[in-house]
Amino acid sequence: MTQLRYTAKPATAAGAARARAIIERLNSHNGPVYGNVAAGDLVAFIFQQLSHQIPESARDVEAMVSGDQLLVRCTMNPSDLGDLSQLGPLAKVLGGREQVQMGGTLDIVKLGLAEYRVQTFHIHDFSIPHAMMPRLIKSYSKGARPESIADDALPLITPVHIGDVRIKNGQIILYKVVR
Repeated sequence: MTQLRYTAKPATAAGAARARAIIERLNSHNGPVYGNVAAGDLVAFIFQQLSHQIPESARDVEAMVSGDQLLVRCTMNPSDLGDLSQLGPLAKVLGGREQVQMGGTLDIVKLGLAEYRVQTFHIHDFSIPHAMMPRLIKSYSKGARPESIADDALPLITPVHIGDVRIKNGQIILYKVVR
């Protein structure tokens, strides 16, 4: 497997606060119609929002943008991903703590709901085929999934005033709903 070369930024509480401030400015009637958010800041914000769904073992979270994808890397206990037997012999070589890397697109499905469509997933030194993403995500998911979310996606609750997310040319741009 080719390791992703990261010039990523760590996901920190300060980054989550910066992302939250941008999102709040977009909610202002007289505020801007879009805002640029750093990948690490947005991932930190998302991780805070999903703290009840993210495995407690997830540590050292970093993120970056590459092309139209949001790339996220962390270390975690592979057993937190659910039933690893579906990975076949790979499950036997995984240790108690492994580096996990995933890349995907971020799209607003409807007001208040977005999806992170996982296109690539790497664990240890192995790339998981995209065809396995739905099974892996289903095994990992806790609770009911919204019907409008793709099988290879993680659902994300978003503020209802965010109408679009674009990842392009190394930037993440959030657009507000203009009424």
